[in-house]
Amino acid sequence: MKYAKIFCALLAGLLLVGIVATFILNSSVKDERYVAKMSLFSQMIEGEEFKYTARLKFLKFAPLLRSISIAQIKPLSFVWDEKINANFTPNQQGRNVFFKSSENLSEKGIENLGFMEYEVNFNPLLKSLVLAFILTVILFFCLLFKKLDIFCLTIIVLALALASRLHFFSSNLYTNTDASVFLYIGKAMTQGLVPYKDLIDHKGILLYFYNYWGNLISPLRGVWVFELLTIILAVIFAYKMARLFLNKSLSLIALMLCFSVYFRVLSSNNMTEQYALCFLFISLYIFALYFRGKFSKFYAFISGLCLACVLLLRPNMIALWAVFIGFIFFIELKKHKVDFIKFFIFGAILTLTPFLSYLYLNEALKDFIEQYLLFNLTYSSVTSFNAKFNLFLTFLRTEPLMILSLIFISLKAYNFKGKFELLFLAYAFLNLLVTAMSGFDFAHYRGVFLPVYLYGAVVMIEFIKNNINAKHLKFIVPAFLAAAFFISPFYEKTKAAFKILTTQSFLPSFKIPKNYEKMIKIITQNSDKDDEITVYGNEVIIYLMSDRASASRFIYQAALTEFKKEWFKLYQADLNKNPPKLIIVSREIPLDIKRLDLSNYKEIEKGIFLRLD
Repeated sequence: MKYAKIFCALLAGLLLVGIVATFILNSSVKDERYVAKMSLFSQMIEGEEFKYTARLKFLKFAPLLRSISIAQIKPLSFVWDEKINANFTPNQQGRNVFFKSSENLSEKGIENLGFMEYEVNFNPLLKSLVLAFILTVILFFCLLFKKLDIFCLTIIVLALALASRLHFFSSNLYTNTDASVFLYIGKAMTQGLVPYKDLIDHKGILLYFYNYWGNLISPLRGVWVFELLTIILAVIFAYKMARLFLNKSLSLIALMLCFSVYFRVLSSNNMTEQYALCFLFISLYIFALYFRGKFSKFYAFISGLCLACVLLLRPNMIALWAVFIGFIFFIELKKHKVDFIKFFIFGAILTLTPFLSYLYLNEALKDFIEQYLLFNLTYSSVTSFNAKFNLFLTFLRTEPLMILSLIFISLKAYNFKGKFELLFLAYAFLNLLVTAMSGFDFAHYRGVFLPVYLYGAVVMIEFIKNNINAKHLKFIVPAFLAAAFFISPFYEKTKAAFKILTTQSFLPSFKIPKNYEKMIKIITQNSDKDDEITVYGNEVIIYLMSDRASASRFIYQAALTEFKKEWFKLYQADLNKNPPKLIIVSREIPLDIKRLDLSNYKEIEKGIFLRLD
């Protein structure tokens, strides 16, 4: 450990020297213009055009300019060989220039295409050195105070947080269908609109407030702050839960096994299950403490708060409380003790009150009940029992960690007759059942399985540890910890996170994805920011990309009007009362366009209709 501290101190010193040297290098190239020669590297035929790659030959700093992780190159101009008809827009990336042309350059025998004039900076290298310096300093102090687990948890949080699709370094304004709905509602709330009354949807009010608060921090991206906070809390309390049973190294292995699933089911960003995870792990930790005899009024209060928050996100995620709180209440009443019950209920009521008051004062409480409670019951009842049962079996067939967790927890419950293990099994099965109730196999629904996977991993590791000679553990555990990091997605995701931090700018300007560029251009050319439009289908992201508001309370219709037919009449009434400037037909989930009244509209592009004023 002593040598590790000395090594970290030396490395931090070298990195600091590198930062200073890179800063001086950056200053020397500022406002300087450089020239790179372009030579033909490859040619492909794409339709009637030729697709080319030109290789750049840098005359200065050549070794440093080949990677975007070291240098940023800003092309200023391209000077082409006089034989080339340069009617194309080149795209420079690293040491390559990509462009298309109607000419076959190989027939002309042109190898040297010309040259590119550019500016350069070494900000990526500087940011890499600064990041490495910060992590080295953190590692040094973790070693100094024997808190190496804090360093590991920092890396895990970094990998999880930057796996999100939309964060402070994202430039692409694109996210999944559900997330775009929540983003739009959060944005609309900043303009005074009220969910359920002015904006029809069937998720919980807390989700919309996360997006509202996020928009106040930074338009569209700010909600990532709450994702980050959720991930930090979830990781901390998942680790604390594992530490009740395992040492630090083994707890980190359990943590990585559990959160490896996160990248598969929840990396799309801004989903209900993401926000629910921290409340699930906090309460699971509290319940584990309770069964160890560590009762606390404060813990009871926090558990009630967590339940209320999950109820305000999506009610079918409360299996954990349904099992554990039901049993704890029974035990406490049997003992004629009500402190836990009182403080739990107080925490829940204190959390629910401001949100329900907001809805009541804005005359949206009735709409909330209709959309969030009654509609969701309808939504989950349309699928048959067979579909629900098949989904239940699908979860078991396609989630190997679930099967392993159930097996090992069952073995522990059988061998030790522990109440916690028996209740945990009941929770795991109830969790599977209520998740399967919708009948729809969306990947993010599986996010609520992570607490089951965590304790399953803990019990599996306990079993392995108890069957290995103790004297071999100090050699085996570090190897297992390294394997858990490199074999799991964490290694690749950590590398990706470092690349984002070092190559992407902070809060860059949003870019419209190529498949939406033409559509958004047509919308902005044929309407003003104050004009309202409607997207017929399920692409709420179009409102966000075009910076246009919806003319109707129904910002999407695909799910709503299918399960509640009378709502389509309300949608039509909205359009009749407030005719949108444009009607855009969704390409993702096309609905029957004949149901719309387009008598006062002309089609200016396929699927885009302009109102005839």
